[in-house]
Amino acid sequence: MTRGRVLAAAAALVTLLTACSGASSGGSAGGSPGASSSGPSPTASASGSASGAASGSPSAVDLTAASADEILAQSRAAFLAAPSVHAKGVLLTDGTSYTIDLRLVKGRGAVGTVGSRGGRLTVVRVGNAAYVSLDAASLRAATGSAEAARRYAGKYFSVTSSNRAAFTPFLALTDAGQAFGPALAPTGAVTKGSVSTVNGRRVIDLLVDGGSSGDVFVALDGKPYPVRIGYGKGGQHVDFDSYGAKVALAKPPASKLAPTPGG
Repeated sequence: MTRGRVLAAAAALVTLLTACSGASSGGSAGGSPGASSSGPSPTASASGSASGAASGSPSAVDLTAASADEILAQSRAAFLAAPSVHAKGVLLTDGTSYTIDLRLVKGRGAVGTVGSRGGRLTVVRVGNAAYVSLDAASLRAATGSAEAARRYAGKYFSVTSSNRAAFTPFLALTDAGQAFGPALAPTGAVTKGSVSTVNGRRVIDLLVDGGSSGDVFVALDGKPYPVRIGYGKGGQHVDFDSYGAKVALAKPPASKLAPTPGG
């Protein structure tokens, strides 16, 4: 198998794994935005302040007294202004579950993983440059070659002008605004639910279409960040934390880069 075919097969698998034309276009909170993180942390430049989501200061406005639409608007504004965020969870798109774990840096990029159907994809995006790495099982499924799986497992493929179209839907997930902004501006009716605790944060539940389309759980202490977005009644949800934390973003080292076609 030529390097070009391996790269093309990997790109095709990325599209299959993410199937996120719907995921990146968002919609209501019950729709299918994408997201969330950790993943590899290829060294170097940091971004964002170290002020995490766990600020104990009270909200500037008593959110419990505000309307559901007002709370959601404040939460969306806070989310879009955050220097960075860690998003982690499971969402459902077209009947397929995707496990996502991404650290997203506003205006700079992201690092993390997306998994589905037993495979896993790692992505690093720094500005307009992007790199993806597939595990051995995914490469074997994509190429039908055990030798290619051994050779390229753990290697990063560069996203170039020739293959970018296949990766574009997935890369939309590495932009917090694109991936989650629409979910924080749903088309359905939004009403206030109960006050509870999610991941140690006191939150208010905003129900979209009574909860049938989804939920947005908004922090009541500190900034009104979304703490969780729920996707309908299936139990899939994405959690958010580490707002403003520093995230290392850097191009993978040369030893980890797969040769480009013809290289």
